[in-house]
Amino acid sequence: RNLTLRILPVLAMLTASAVPPVRAQSDVTLRASVPFEFVVGKTTLPAGQYVVKEIQPRALLIQSLDGRGRAIVLTDAAQAGKTQQQQSKLIFNHYGSEYFLWQIWTTGADIGRELPPTRGEREAARMAGHRETAAVFAQ
Repeated sequence: RNLTLRILPVLAMLTASAVPPVRAQSDVTLRASVPFEFVVGKTTLPAGQYVVKEIQPRALLIQSLDGRGRAIVLTDAAQAGKTQQQQSKLIFNHYGSEYFLWQIWTTGADIGRELPPTRGEREAARMAGHRETAAVFAQ
């Protein structure tokens, strides 16, 4: 019995330390006016006013304010060479007339979010032969 009383607190501490901390949903929401049609994952979204919101640690919701476009996409962390001091922004890879959402940066952060290239983007890059980028500033 004495052994059980001594082991229980140790087991409780080990169990508590093995459970990852719960992360609260981000309150960061960006608003941007995107002047061109663009692709997020496998979804093509029309030009318009958009809200970008983190809904899970790696998942972002990109939704138009008029309700005409919506996409949810998994992202990876993107490390900046320096802190993003200027303004929040969305960065698009641009091949010919096609735009693909690539990165999302928040003012003051040195870690952003990056979307992995899809098969469609890789095909557009192959056809274009080179990549250009376009930035849309956000609030």
